[in-house]
Amino acid sequence: MPAEERNVLSPEPISGDAPAQETAELAPEPLTFDEAYALLAAFKAPPVISLLQEKDYLLLRATVFSGFRMNHQGLGNPVVRRRLAEEAARNGAFAQRLRDLSESDDSLKPAPSASKPEKVSEPDDVKRREEELHQERQKRKRDRDEAREQIAALKERVREAERREYEAGAALRAAEAERDTLAQTAEKHSLRIARLERQTARLTNERGQLLKSLAGHAPGSRGAANHSSKARTIHTASKDDVWEEAVRHLIDKNKHDLALSLANDVLRADPNNLAALDIVARVMEASGDPRAASISARALVTASLGRGDIRAATDAMVKLLLIDPQTPEAEKVSRAFVASIRTDDREIIKHAGAAFARLRKLNGQAYARLQQQIRKQLPAALADTLDPAPGALGPDDVLPLPGFFPYPLTAAAILSAIDRGDLPIVASVRKSLAHCETSDPALHSRLIAALELAAEGDRSYLGPLQKKPLGSVVVDASNAAWFDQESLTAGRARLKPILELRRALRGRGYFPVHLMGDAPLPYTIDDPDELRLMIAREEITIVDSGTDADVVLLREAKRLRAPLVTNDYMADWDPQGEVTKLRFDLPPHGGALFWT
Repeated sequence: MPAEERNVLSPEPISGDAPAQETAELAPEPLTFDEAYALLAAFKAPPVISLLQEKDYLLLRATVFSGFRMNHQGLGNPVVRRRLAEEAARNGAFAQRLRDLSESDDSLKPAPSASKPEKVSEPDDVKRREEELHQERQKRKRDRDEAREQIAALKERVREAERREYEAGAALRAAEAERDTLAQTAEKHSLRIARLERQTARLTNERGQLLKSLAGHAPGSRGAANHSSKARTIHTASKDDVWEEAVRHLIDKNKHDLALSLANDVLRADPNNLAALDIVARVMEASGDPRAASISARALVTASLGRGDIRAATDAMVKLLLIDPQTPEAEKVSRAFVASIRTDDREIIKHAGAAFARLRKLNGQAYARLQQQIRKQLPAALADTLDPAPGALGPDDVLPLPGFFPYPLTAAAILSAIDRGDLPIVASVRKSLAHCETSDPALHSRLIAALELAAEGDRSYLGPLQKKPLGSVVVDASNAAWFDQESLTAGRARLKPILELRRALRGRGYFPVHLMGDAPLPYTIDDPDELRLMIAREEITIVDSGTDADVVLLREAKRLRAPLVTNDYMADWDPQGEVTKLRFDLPPHGGALFWT
């Protein structure tokens, strides 16, 4: 068969390129950009929007209308129209759909005059529209930023108003609390004044009865003796009342005559009544009669010495020297007073030293007279304690220690740091003292003297300050408090063995000494007030209620790698003996014994 016949009769392609050529001939041709733009400009919006809502053009719709609403206004936007024209120029299928859309209905066809689409000056229009949109976006951004700043400012103002409201509420609550406190205090003072006035009236009545009884009996007679007995009875009965407070209240009210009269009534019954003598001296001094005040002060010193009350005698002696230091009678009384000071009573010595220091500040001439008696009658060591040399440092004087410290240190503050186991402070003071010992021996001696004076003879305080300690030690304070037979007999723990044990351990070179007691210790100790002060000063730690103290003691000893001072074997909690335990004994004659 000829080749021409095969081409006509057979539908099969001659070569393998025929299907591709046929497909290319059948593919729709795309529109030019100008044609597509003009065609879209002639269309109405609904048919084009319906076309774009078809499933095949989902991605095209999202791309073209990005930043615009899909409605007739968005479709009329030059930017959207340009995007659709570009898509029709690229995509022949989409261009064919636009042709079909234009031919489907005469109303959707372009106007007759648009037989040949004119070239649209699209770039200038689009650029102008884009510039307008950019400016509008910038304006909206500025408006948004301004709104945010205004909102932030309003929020800040709201927070400031809330803070001020809270502060005002707190101030109001504080003012109300202060008002209530003042009202309660005023009520208490009113009740106290009423009580004192009743006591004054009762004492005035008793005074009248005493004077009436005195008027009926001559001095030295039997009636006088009966009166004396009656006066003592009345005085004893009124002794239970707080007549001293009532008389001092009268002095504060400047009712000196009535206060003096009541004090004299008491002195008639008891000529050596210290409170009455003190009141008479105060009244005479306030009334401007130094001679009578001096006589009363001398009587007060003599009566205090007669009763063995050196503390009261010290205060009365200072008062006497402040009133009249130059009379021979005052010098005689001062000799008797200085001779009565005992060297074994540290509390009295401490009190006397403070009183003499106060006298030295108030009246140097009066102190000089007392100083002569002190240097003449007392041993040198005691005289140096009561009358320190010029430049000597006292327990409460700031010590001129070289080096940097977080706060001014006094001798009392250093001893307190030793009691609470403050290692940094103690180490710094030890280093400073060692430096002073080589660079300024005179200052070193003054510092040691101030520390010894503050320690009141307890040399264990100087150990951590003069040589490096052996290390920490933990003390079972509850076990020590119940150590001696006296505690077991009395049924109360005692504070004294705890303090003795701490002193002995420091003396042996241990520092810091960690005192730890169980929860019931503050309620069973014989001196709960002092123990509470030690807790407040962080000198002793009390285990929480419900916690076994042995567990805490062993854990603390392991943490510090320190021995545990106790006579309890603690076999339940330390069966292997991992913690070194120091047994102790406190002999009655003093000192302490330790062994493992």
